[in-house]
Amino acid sequence: MQWQSWSDFWHMGGNAWFVWGSYGLTLALLLLELLQLRRAGRSARQRLLRWHRETSEEASRATERRTGSLRSHGNLS
Repeated sequence: MQWQSWSDFWHMGGNAWFVWGSYGLTLALLLLELLQLRRAGRSARQRLLRWHRETSEEASRATERRTGSLRSHGNLS
């Protein structure tokens, strides 16, 4: 399709409302998707850090219990 002027291009042969509306809706949905991906990534990172902290604290306590029991039995100096 060829247009005689920029005005004709923006008017899209009388279908501008549908054409530009679909572009606008697509852009809005893509932006919404990016925001949701960003939020999900942030949430996953926070859960992973919380899990890592909990497991490292549990491992640290277990190590302290083991070394404490070895010290009490005289096996560790």
